[in-house]
Amino acid sequence: MMIGDKEGRPLERLSGEVLMREMAASSSIPTRILVPIDFSESSHAALITAADLAQHFHAELHLVHILPIFPRTTFPDFMPETTFLHKVRKAAEERFAACEADLGA
Repeated sequence: MMIGDKEGRPLERLSGEVLMREMAASSSIPTRILVPIDFSESSHAALITAADLAQHFHAELHLVHILPIFPRTTFPDFMPETTFLHKVRKAAEERFAACEADLGA
C-alpha cells in the first residue's frame, strides 16, 4: 500500500511503518540564533550553549534583553522616566559587554 504526503508524492510503507522522505540537511541548520537574556545564571548558561551552537553551525548569535518600564524597587524620591530608562539601559549595556567578554575568552 502506498501513502502520499500533502503534495501527493508517495511515501513508502515498510512493515507497518511509514518512511518519510529525507529533508535537505541545509533546511534544518540554523543561520541565526536568538537568545533572550535577563543576566541570571540560567540565562548565562543558555547563552554559553547558544554560543557553542552558533560556532558549530557558523550561525549569527543575537542577544535580546527587555528593559523594564517600571523600577524593581520603590525610589524614595521621584525619578523621571527618561532618567530611569537611561540608567537601566546603561546597566544592560555594561552587562552585555561583560557577556561579550566572556564569549570572546
